[in-house]
Amino acid sequence: MSIDAADMLGERFVPQVKVATRKAFTAFGGNFSNAAEQIGVSPARAHAYADGHKPQDTLPLHRAILADILAGFPYLLNVMAAAEGYIVLPRHIGEGDFADTMSQFTLDAAGVTETAIRILRDGVIDRHEAVEIAPKIIRTIQILHAAQHILNAQHPGAVPHVLGSGE
Repeated sequence: MSIDAADMLGERFVPQVKVATRKAFTAFGGNFSNAAEQIGVSPARAHAYADGHKPQDTLPLHRAILADILAGFPYLLNVMAAAEGYIVLPRHIGEGDFADTMSQFTLDAAGVTETAIRILRDGVIDRHEAVEIAPKIIRTIQILHAAQHILNAQHPGAVPHVLGSGE
């Protein structure tokens, strides 16, 4: 049995899934025939997956993941995550010290967020929970300071201009 996006996310997200499907197919296949071949379906099926007038035909989850991998961008995963109230964050941003630092920030910030969601389930942060999350927050701030240090070293004197209210 295959899980499709309409079953998983509900009908109101189907239009977004259809748009994401078209974007992914275009990104990796160039056209529906090439995309269909790469994800292992007929061209007619690929057209149905992307056709906004056929809400009953949505890309099965395993093919959606494959489409995103082939596209090199999480078009479908972003829609699925947003439908559930989440965002997709990359684990790796690029090459070099700044990219490595920002990749680490992404992972650590996700960890802080995950911990915050868990400890806030009951609406109260007790002492044990505060002791658990505080070092994670401090580490995440330290990573941002490291990123700022890298930028300052690469571009001395490049002071950011912060807009105040009224500017």
